[in-house]
Amino acid sequence: MGSREREILRVFAKYGFDLLRGRFGRPTSLRKALEELGPVFIKLGQVLSTRPDLIPQEYIDELSKLQDSLPPVPFEEIERVLREELKNYEEFIERVEEEPISSASIGQVHKGYLRDGTEVAIKVIKPKSLKTIREDLKVLKSIVKRLSKVNFLKDFNLPSLYEEFAQTLLNETDYLREGRNLEVLRRNFSEDEEVYFPKVFWNLTTRRVLVMEFLKGTSIKDKEELRRRGIDLKRIAEVGARAYMKMIFRDGFFHGDPHPGNFLILRDGRLGIVDCGIVGFLDSYTRINLMQLLVGIFNQNVELILDSLRDLGMALNWEKISRIKGEVFILLSHYASVPLNEIKISYVLRDIAGISFKYGIRIPNNLALLMRAFGMAEGLGMSLDPNFRLIDYMKPYVGVGKTLSKELLREELSLNYFKALKAFVKREEKNKADKSLENINEILKKINKNLTILNLILTIFLIILTILILIFLFKA
Repeated sequence: MGSREREILRVFAKYGFDLLRGRFGRPTSLRKALEELGPVFIKLGQVLSTRPDLIPQEYIDELSKLQDSLPPVPFEEIERVLREELKNYEEFIERVEEEPISSASIGQVHKGYLRDGTEVAIKVIKPKSLKTIREDLKVLKSIVKRLSKVNFLKDFNLPSLYEEFAQTLLNETDYLREGRNLEVLRRNFSEDEEVYFPKVFWNLTTRRVLVMEFLKGTSIKDKEELRRRGIDLKRIAEVGARAYMKMIFRDGFFHGDPHPGNFLILRDGRLGIVDCGIVGFLDSYTRINLMQLLVGIFNQNVELILDSLRDLGMALNWEKISRIKGEVFILLSHYASVPLNEIKISYVLRDIAGISFKYGIRIPNNLALLMRAFGMAEGLGMSLDPNFRLIDYMKPYVGVGKTLSKELLREELSLNYFKALKAFVKREEKNKADKSLENINEILKKINKNLTILNLILTIFLIILTILILIFLFKA
């Protein structure tokens, strides 16, 4: 056992945790332990806060308080990374402000100015963060290997959860990936007059440096300044909700970290969205299942809910299915007396996740991220408008047709309807895949044909060259 592994176990023991013996401390103690252990464990806590299928709600609530903000590193270290990644960066960037705009566990952001005067945000990975992340992930993998042998932890499939977490964290250390995320979201909202994503300067972007357009505006955290500007807070909540519904139901590609610091109101009144390191992807099949889940919730239909949960990838324990049905029925009965426009969808999903935890039902990673995004988006909307309910903005997307059309909720949507729709989507996806293979085969045929022609030309050239050499030798 290495020194770092001993330190990690010592810190957990200090706060009352001994996983090998099944001893758990209080939720506040877990948060403090993770904060003391540093960036990787803060990120681990943030990921765990999205997994109500794995830990009880009181731990979820406490881990949600974890803030990914750390003191900045000296500017000299940031400048060294800029030189390593962009060589003579002064040829393109006239000036970089030494005082950072923000500083997180992995990177920090500085304001800069291009040679033509364009203001940019320069996001740089801290020099030591990658080394720390790789070392701590290696130690964490060793701890997970030991814990996975403990009887009461075997059902959690800890190695699989570790791989998901490690991949998520490493993705956040690749700014080329974040730049591509930004590009996709920017393209998806290119014709939207209410929402704006910053432009990426690809000639100045690498894995460790991301240079993007600097957005000027007021953070939605600064409500006093927004009111002074005459901004309608209720309208901001509506714009944000519509944007998220488009990301989730229309595009299947959504910003996965909707906390207040990532949103600002630009000078022209549009909603600016930044920090796209965490995103979620939902294919057409998953979106239909999500819509089916919502229809089941709205219509108090247990069969629709369970069928959608199964097709969303939640491995239901069929030996306990009658008890699970009973729990879902009781849950729906609780919400039956609440007017639709008063239901908090984040609470409904949280309660469904509570049933998942109780019966050991695992929630797929992309669905856990979506549930977190729903919860954060609804909380953000309510901070701007106390009467805000995310469910109001879902209704236009719930009654779906073959092309995910925006029809209002219809009572006649049945389990058979969704089964037929999902079968249709599967066939369409298969046809697309078959067509792609056909296209690849056509491309390969063309390449082979061109190679054959090229080989023939080379052969003729060599024959002519040989003849010329022989003629030259004969004359000599």
